[in-house]
Amino acid sequence: KKLNKQHSIYIGYSESFNCSRSTEIVLGIFSCLLCWYKFWMDRLEHV
Repeated sequence: KKLNKQHSIYIGYSESFNCSRSTEIVLGIFSCLLCWYKFWMDRLEHV
């Protein structure tokens, strides 16, 4: 549900800025990479 909330926020951004669909995809990929980065940073800290 968290991802859905983030996705809806990004759609809201794209609508407010009147962006194209490609921008939504870029934001989606960026958020995905950011999630993986946080995930690995957490794992490295716990090791």
